[in-house]
Amino acid sequence: MKKYFFYLLVTFVNFSYAQQINGEIEYVIQFPNPTKRIDIKKAFLTFNDSVSLFIYNRNDLVNKESSKEQNSNGISIKVVLSDSTGSFIYRNFKNEKIYFRNVKSKFLNGTYVNDNWKKINWTIAQDTMTIGNFKCKKAIGDFRGRKYTVWFTEMIPLPYGPWKLYGLPGLIIEASDDKNEFSAYVKTITINKTKKEINIPLPEKDDVVLNYKEYLDYQKKENQIYLDNLKAKMPRGINLSLKEKDIKTNPAELEWEKD
Repeated sequence: MKKYFFYLLVTFVNFSYAQQINGEIEYVIQFPNPTKRIDIKKAFLTFNDSVSLFIYNRNDLVNKESSKEQNSNGISIKVVLSDSTGSFIYRNFKNEKIYFRNVKSKFLNGTYVNDNWKKINWTIAQDTMTIGNFKCKKAIGDFRGRKYTVWFTEMIPLPYGPWKLYGLPGLIIEASDDKNEFSAYVKTITINKTKKEINIPLPEKDDVVLNYKEYLDYQKKENQIYLDNLKAKMPRGINLSLKEKDIKTNPAELEWEKD
């Protein structure tokens, strides 16, 4: 991701009172995109001492509607990848629970998933770098088919980070994968002393609610569901030659562990 700006706004507190801390971090993030075009998103991580909630793909967070494109018979179809709730990752570190939601589109319902708590085995390197006002350390870890390099700071000793990256002895300030398809960096940080409760968002009315194993099965059928709904909503007389194998995908998570 090309950084057009980098600005940190930080309200500091004494981290010896970490059990009372809550805050909000704005990230600028780029996810893998099947069209290979640059798709920069705004995202927010809200947290307290034990819970984090990372939200992106919400309508008010996208400057230009995120979309994926499919082409058939010279027809280009854009599918909006944002809605009023957005995609989110909710983590509860006390009971090691993680839930996520993928946004709905015109051709797919949203999915609300009780995920598998997957630990990332980080290797912390000797490299250091100052980013903004923060002295950062480098760490490398593998997560579901991608290798990530991150820079984290122990000046904010909380194990949070963008998207599903977590588990270091400090906040992740920057992250990127070895394919140059995923990247994230902090834009602003606001930290307060008074603890704020963070509740898990409830599923939307039309969300498909799944446990981890059900989601693995659902992924195998998702492209066909998308294709069937796409064809059903096309104007009469238009015959799409798209097949399931023609649907472009480039997910952030390339491998899922067996349940």
